Amino acid sequence: MEQKQLREAKRQAGEKYHAIFDNTVEGIFQITSNGRFITANRALARMLGYESPDALLTSLTDIERQLYVDPEHRAEFKRLLAEHGSVQNFENADLS
Repeated sequence: MEQKQLREAKRQAGEKYHAIFDNTVEGIFQITSNGRFITANRALARMLGYESPDALLTSLTDIERQLYVDPEHRAEFKRLLAEHGSVQNFENADLS
């Protein structure tokens, strides 16, 4: 019985996470270290002019070349991440 309850709790937590991810007004995403989107929510897709997250994931395969006006900003972000393990308050208005 306990295993069944754990599976149900995990399923509910996953649904709650996806609802937050999909319905927030903030752009949320995950990318690989080489600049390819893994996931993106609807808000980010809209911000970048795409009809859906799937369209964004299919179209943008190298954010450094396709989104950044100055690729050095991406390099700086990657350097900070490698140096500190996380990055906070890094703003980049340098997207095309």
